[in-house]
Amino acid sequence: MKQTKTNLLIQQKLAAPDTVLLNKIKTMKWTSHNIPLTLSETTLDNRPLIEHDPRTRVIKDNVYGLAGGSLAGLRLIDLGCLEGGLSFEMAREDMEVVGVEGWESNYLKCQLIAEYFNLPNLRFYHLDVKNLNSNTYGLFDVVLCCGLLYHLDDPVRFFKTLNEITHDTSIVFLDTHIAPSDAQLSACFAKGALSRITSYQYEGKTYEGRWYKEYEPGLISQHEWTSVSNANSFWLTQTALFKALYHAGFKHIYNLYGAFDIEQEFELRQQLSRIYCIAVKDGYFEKFR
Repeated sequence: MKQTKTNLLIQQKLAAPDTVLLNKIKTMKWTSHNIPLTLSETTLDNRPLIEHDPRTRVIKDNVYGLAGGSLAGLRLIDLGCLEGGLSFEMAREDMEVVGVEGWESNYLKCQLIAEYFNLPNLRFYHLDVKNLNSNTYGLFDVVLCCGLLYHLDDPVRFFKTLNEITHDTSIVFLDTHIAPSDAQLSACFAKGALSRITSYQYEGKTYEGRWYKEYEPGLISQHEWTSVSNANSFWLTQTALFKALYHAGFKHIYNLYGAFDIEQEFELRQQLSRIYCIAVKDGYFEKFR
C-alpha cells in the first residue's frame, strides 16, 4: 500500500479505533463492501477487502496512467457509491472524493465510515443521481459510474449530466450491464426480467436496448441494490451505449479488459452481459500536444 498522507491517517485509525463508532458500524448490515476497521476487523468476513477487489485495482492502475501518475488533489465523484468502499479506497490516493448514494440505508453506512476515519478529503451525500448537475458539487477530474447506469430509466439523458460535471480533460469509468442480443439472451443471468429489444429517442436520435424490471410499479423497493426512483430501468445495447457516450461529448471510448484472467473475463461478460470502459473528451489529448 502506497504511503500517502491519507493512508497514514487511516493506518493510525486502524491501530487506535474509536470504539463507540466501531460498534455502530458493526451493528449495520453490510452487503457488499469489505472495508477495514481495525488491524483485525472489517465490515464483512466473507469476501476480500475492497482494496483487493479487481475493479478497484483496475481503476487505480488506469487513473495513475491516464492522470500522469500524480493523483493528489484531483477531484473524483463516485456515483451510486453503495456502502462507500470504493470512495474510501480512492480517498487513500489523496484525491478529493465525493461519494453520492441514493439509498438512505447505504448512505448511513457511508456516513459512519466518513465519521469513523474523519478524512478531510472524503465526503458523502444522499442524492438521487437523476437530480445531479454541475451546480451540485462542481466539476470533477474523474467520474466513477460503476454499477449505476443500468438502474436508470433514461441512461442517455444521464450521459448529458456526466458531460456537465466534467471538464475537457476528465476521465469517466463506466461499469454496467448492457442489453444482450437475441442470440446472447439465453446466457444472461437476467433474461427473465428483460423485455424484447426496443428503442427510444433522445434529442432526435434513437437508442436500442431492453427494459429491465427492478420491482413492481407502484411498490417501493426495500432492496439497497435496486433503483431509487423508477420501477423499470433501461439497459442499452453496447452499440447504443457507445453512441450515447459519443453524442454526449465523450468522443474517445475504450473497452477495458484486465480485471480478471482473460478467459474468465469473457465468460463473466457473457453471463453478466456487462461491459467496462473508459471515456474521455477531445480535450483530454490536448494536454499531451
